[in-house]
Amino acid sequence: MSEISTDSPDFDAFLSNIVPSDRNFDPEKINPPLHQEEKRLVLTAIYGTLAKGKEKPPIVKVGVEKTRSDSFKVLMNMGKGPYHFFELPRGTRMTNLAREWFTHIAALAKLYYEEGFPPESMKFEYNHKYAAKKPSDFDGRYPTNKEAMTFPMDIVVFGPSKEMLLYVEVKKRRKEVNDLLRYLEDNRAPHINVPDRRVPHGDEIRKAKYLWYTRVSRIWLACPENLSNPGEDCFDIHYDDLNRCIHLERNAAIIQQVRDILGIQAQCPVL
Repeated sequence: MSEISTDSPDFDAFLSNIVPSDRNFDPEKINPPLHQEEKRLVLTAIYGTLAKGKEKPPIVKVGVEKTRSDSFKVLMNMGKGPYHFFELPRGTRMTNLAREWFTHIAALAKLYYEEGFPPESMKFEYNHKYAAKKPSDFDGRYPTNKEAMTFPMDIVVFGPSKEMLLYVEVKKRRKEVNDLLRYLEDNRAPHINVPDRRVPHGDEIRKAKYLWYTRVSRIWLACPENLSNPGEDCFDIHYDDLNRCIHLERNAAIIQQVRDILGIQAQCPVL
């Protein structure tokens, strides 16, 4: 794999330059703290790689809105936007990071710059539309909330026939990865109209729906702790229709398997 260049501006300086105007920001209150691997990958996404023979352009453009210095969009038709790096809570001049975006971008950068995934195979914040038709989709009445049938998936990698090869579910801390694994192990797959907002385990319920109704067969549960080695939390997904269960089987070779399907050749180091 090619190494990412570290010839980029200092991360703290970058962050201070995009704090929204008229807002105060205390970096000591970032929760959870940003990992060095996140910082490195985010800067690479914004500035691209510079090492000779390994040049790749940026995949994130910052400052796309005149009124928001922290606005950004994902390039190369991988994402939409604009998104924002900071939250603007009401009733205070303080601002804080929209923390999960940093892990999102870091995971996308990992796949593009280090694993060589082509941009045309990836979608950032992909909205999957599920046309629920089968009676088994519902628990009781037909859902009136159409939003329940739109699945905003963090990152999806598609194959040559537009099939979902890999779903990347991004978490900002490992505890959230473990919470999802525990939920899938202890619960049946939820019906599409089961409430998943402002309820206990709402996030886990939503992600279980994404799996059950897309039938994607591979997942990387990305978090800051595994960015340097995605295989730590990559899984094959098996679906038990009889019992409405989702079984995850750890598979450290998934990223390489997807590379093989996409026909990505091993990259020789630059001498």
